[in-house]
Amino acid sequence: MLRGLYSGATAMNALTKQQELISSNLANINSNGFRRAVLSFEELREGTTDKQIGVSANKPSIDFSTGTPQQTGNPLDASISGDGFFSVQTPDGTRYTRAGSFHRDPNSGQLVNAEGFPVDGDGGPINIDPSISDREISMDTTGIFSARGLSLGKLAVTKFADNSQLIPHGQVYFEAPAGAASEVSPGEIIQGSLEMSNSQPVTELINLIITSRMFEAAERSMRTISETIQLHYRA
Repeated sequence: MLRGLYSGATAMNALTKQQELISSNLANINSNGFRRAVLSFEELREGTTDKQIGVSANKPSIDFSTGTPQQTGNPLDASISGDGFFSVQTPDGTRYTRAGSFHRDPNSGQLVNAEGFPVDGDGGPINIDPSISDREISMDTTGIFSARGLSLGKLAVTKFADNSQLIPHGQVYFEAPAGAASEVSPGEIIQGSLEMSNSQPVTELINLIITSRMFEAAERSMRTISETIQLHYRA
């Protein structure tokens, strides 16, 4: 019976982590560039008998499938069709992201993202003359900004041999560990478009309902075992 209590407790602990992950996926459905996290489980086994005694949650993994593109009409917004990441300079170093909501810093004219972090360009920061209006700016499929017949800079887009090596930071940023193989991405840049979250509301809600019911079942099982133990000792 104690083994049953342990099994139920480990299941409830793993399912709690699953609920937290699904809740985060749901909360970020409208977050540009968000990548949903998924959780897998493994059996816990007793060393001497190899019997299953419970379950544990593995480290969350990131689903890097593409989100739905959404037209914004902002000439500085960009999305990537294919593999690859934009890179920005944060206070903690270079971070990679699929979030392409960009604008110009009102003071410097430098291209920055929604949080004000400088966006990397091939060869350095992208600075746009304040006299050039956003409406004059065009961007080709390789990420080159141009206006009035002049090139203003090119977005740096990087892809990795194995995206699973990337370390998530916050909601939309990733860090490349030392030694992660990278190269210039051949992905096509789409102007005036943002890639939305790859979380699907219906899928996440169904997963949340299933997880909640499994948690309730584990809880009922533990309560039944506990009540049986109490009756046994009273007898």
